[in-house]
Amino acid sequence: MAYTFSATDLIDLRRFCGFPFDLGAPLRECDYAGKLFAAVSTSLNDDQGAYVVTLIERCRDLESDVYAVRELMQVAGAEGFQRDTDELNKRIYLYTQGRFQLVTEMGIAPGPALAGLAQTRIRRLVS
Repeated sequence: MAYTFSATDLIDLRRFCGFPFDLGAPLRECDYAGKLFAAVSTSLNDDQGAYVVTLIERCRDLESDVYAVRELMQVAGAEGFQRDTDELNKRIYLYTQGRFQLVTEMGIAPGPALAGLAQTRIRRLVS
C-alpha cells in the first residue's frame, strides 16, 4: 500500500522539487509534476514516505533559516555584534542542498525552478 501524503506535504514537495504552480489544476494533473505525483502516489511504502516527509520538514526548516537572516541583519548595527557577511549565502546554499537531496532521494529530475540552480551549482564547482 502506498504512503498517503497530506495536502501541505504535496504542495511543499512540489515547491521544494522545483515544480511551478499550475494554477487551477491539482498536482496530479500538472504537466510539470506528473512524474513527481506518480512517484509519490504509487511507489513509496510507509517507511519511504515517512523518510520523504522528514526531508520535506528539513527543507521547511532550512527555508525558514534563510528568512531568519533578516532578523540578524537588523541587529547587525548593535554594539559588540559582529555579523557574518556571508551568512545569507551560506543558508541559501544549505537550503538548496536540502532540496537537491530531496529530489535525489526520490529518484526524480529536479523541476524547472531547481534545474536552473543545478547549472549554477555545477559552474561553481567547476570554476
